[in-house]
Amino acid sequence: FRADAKILDSVMLRMGMMAALLARLRPGKAIGIMVTASHNKEVDNGIKIADFDGGMLNPIWEEQASLIANCEEEKLMDMLKDVKNRFGIDMETEAVVFIGEDTRKSSPRLAGLAADGALALGAKVKRYEKVTTPQLHWAVWRFNVQERMDDIP
Repeated sequence: FRADAKILDSVMLRMGMMAALLARLRPGKAIGIMVTASHNKEVDNGIKIADFDGGMLNPIWEEQASLIANCEEEKLMDMLKDVKNRFGIDMETEAVVFIGEDTRKSSPRLAGLAADGALALGAKVKRYEKVTTPQLHWAVWRFNVQERMDDIP
């Protein structure tokens, strides 16, 4: 998702929630959220999600992300419950979400909203300020290989 940063609040919060659900599919493993708009204009921002292997998000979950991001507000909780049930997600398992942000002025605020969404669904959140997308992907991969958060710089 990429757009003018002023209109991304809801998307960031919802993607944090989705990441908290997704992370529970592999308890103790991390999912990554990167707040960045790469080479787009300064007023833009966006979000990329790193899968468990540190690569791009599985297409099945890209579809879920689109549905969640565009869901009517009054239907959001029902949609999240449906995703939980459809994928057999156990809300009692551990969820770990890494959140990175680039140097854009809007990134700390938007990363905070993604963190709020993940925390609202009980995830552990580790934030990385001023990192590149490849650095966040590497952090997710490395954590999931070593399974120890304290090993991540």
